[in-house]
Amino acid sequence: MAKLGLAGFGLWGSNLARNIAKVLGEPVVICDPSPARLLAARSAYPNSHITASWRDALAQPMDGIVIATPSSQHFSMASEALLAGKHVFVEKPLALDTRHAEHLIEESSRMGLQLMVGHTYLFCPAIQAAAQLLASGSIGKPKLVTSKRLNVGGIRSDAPVHWDLAAHDLSILDYLFADTPNSVSACASSSGHAVELHVGFKSELEARISVSWVAEEKCRLFEIEGTHGTLRIDDLQPRQKLSLYDATASSQSFPELDTVEPLEAAIRHFVDCIEHRRTPISSGSAALRGIRILAAADQSLRGQGVAVSTGGRAAA
Repeated sequence: MAKLGLAGFGLWGSNLARNIAKVLGEPVVICDPSPARLLAARSAYPNSHITASWRDALAQPMDGIVIATPSSQHFSMASEALLAGKHVFVEKPLALDTRHAEHLIEESSRMGLQLMVGHTYLFCPAIQAAAQLLASGSIGKPKLVTSKRLNVGGIRSDAPVHWDLAAHDLSILDYLFADTPNSVSACASSSGHAVELHVGFKSELEARISVSWVAEEKCRLFEIEGTHGTLRIDDLQPRQKLSLYDATASSQSFPELDTVEPLEAAIRHFVDCIEHRRTPISSGSAALRGIRILAAADQSLRGQGVAVSTGGRAAA
């Protein structure tokens, strides 16, 4: 099987290491500049090559590298990994600039390497079940998506809140709907730690996304209203995360879901794409579509909420 390394052994990186080990055995290499994190990595994975040097990490014999470092480092590290001939799994966002994302996509294609972005929600059983229900027409024609992704704390300095949190919702929208977003408007709180996005699509579909680092209560709700019913995903529920309301029958059901850990499924998918040359469902191109919306949202925020086309032009 493919051999993977890991760059970044923070809170999320340690989760990635655990799932790499579950799928493949210990990571070939673990790289982090922090002595304390390296000590923790050496204790947890004694057979891995532990190093503070990124160049040393890239020189190790492995097929791919998983990058879980601050957002501002994603572009440079992914570029260097691709140039070193490694398949790349990089946490979201792929880059903080559309041109950088485009460059990574072009480089991975030129090198014949996989570029996968860690949009882990696409591997959640509730999201995958929702995709099947939508395809079967269970709620009729989708009209409105409402998402609330709210944190009580955890303010980050490496990316704005919508790049951190709304990136999840945009990847889910891209996965669930073939429809194309054509405009976005955005407004932010005075602190900038809470943002609301209104995404318009070419059809009648629209999405309203609320994200915050400073909410009074944590929330993970994703709701799709259709002409004949509603799908509701509450990721904080321990068991019945997905509910289906059938308006024609005035009934509610809770579809049975798989129990696989999404991060494990994502790593398995990355390995499968490497070994069988398949395009990841969270490919660089899919991530770029979300980045274009986020970049347009930045422009909308600068314009005090004006609607902006996802191509970066002011919308009618």
